[in-house]
Amino acid sequence: RRIKKTFIPFICWSIIGMLYYTFFKNGFSIFEMTRTHFINTIMETKCIGIYWFFIQLFCVYLCIPLFGAIEKKLRKEVFVYLLIVCAIFNCILPFFNEIFKQNLALPITVQVGSGYLLYIIIGYLLHTSKIDKVTEIIIYLLGIMGLLLHIFGTYNLSMQADKIIGTYKGYNNVPCILYS
Repeated sequence: RRIKKTFIPFICWSIIGMLYYTFFKNGFSIFEMTRTHFINTIMETKCIGIYWFFIQLFCVYLCIPLFGAIEKKLRKEVFVYLLIVCAIFNCILPFFNEIFKQNLALPITVQVGSGYLLYIIIGYLLHTSKIDKVTEIIIYLLGIMGLLLHIFGTYNLSMQADKIIGTYKGYNNVPCILYS
């Protein structure tokens, strides 16, 4: 179902983008277009850079059946556990390690919830949970705090270094997860 809605349009528009890039932007020579070059250009989203997220999305789609295989009566408990463990080891500890310049070795990463998979877990829990007004307000306040951390943290560090510093940036970083 998802292949028809995402993968096929991604491939088609990537080919159109590649043709446009080749013929109107002088991006590639038609003679350097080998099969490997063609596939790499699409998969690395070289012609349409804004499509970077499709590759991540396809990886997430491949993992959804694994999450769906968890018994429905256990799913919420398993997802809460995954959220806590993944948030701690994949997001919070690395973030504070960077903020406080501790240079601690943090070799534990919980792969089942790494990268963008954490958003699937959070989304499922938010979708299936009854959220009272107080919790909703807390979620909004955390979101605002995450956005402010992202904006002002990045601004302050970047102004000091005279270049963009990514400590508060990144889709898998605490500020972004909070405001997402």
